[in-house]
Amino acid sequence: VSLVDRIRSKAKIGLHNSFHGINNLEYLRNEFDVFKEVLGEYPSFGRAHYLSFSYPKMLINYSRLGVKVEDHSMGFADRYGFRCGTSIPYEAFDHVNNRRVNNLTIQPLIAMQWSAISTNYMNIELEDSFQLLRKYFKHVKLYGGVFTYLIHNDEYNEMGSSYRRLLKKFLIENGK
Repeated sequence: VSLVDRIRSKAKIGLHNSFHGINNLEYLRNEFDVFKEVLGEYPSFGRAHYLSFSYPKMLINYSRLGVKVEDHSMGFADRYGFRCGTSIPYEAFDHVNNRRVNNLTIQPLIAMQWSAISTNYMNIELEDSFQLLRKYFKHVKLYGGVFTYLIHNDEYNEMGSSYRRLLKKFLIENGK
């Protein structure tokens, strides 16, 4: 059994576009094709690189790509919250061209691990960040939404043992 098969049996595998991927159709098409070549299917969900993210360009390029995708890019970098005004997935709408984007579902991103504790953003203590995370989680569940929390896997160890302990506690408390 390959590593990919082991991961696939426990989790979804999606595509995190490259820096240029979401804004350039040819880059995006190539990234989707490489994903399919390696995994045997196109990704069903993904997330754009935040620093190069453009919502209008994302809509156009996903629409032209024609692959059905659930995107997890719509969130704040500098705080937890509801950038979309909801935590419920919805079909994307292109306001510039006044049309639905049938192949794209937006899954709002509620929180990212660095948002609360980074000195560049909220700059709050680690324990306080998990208290705040619990409040958002309860609010999302109260209204039947989907709680999406982004953890950069390449920074997981860098976050330290206190972060891992608090994350494990959060997951256990909330049935995951």
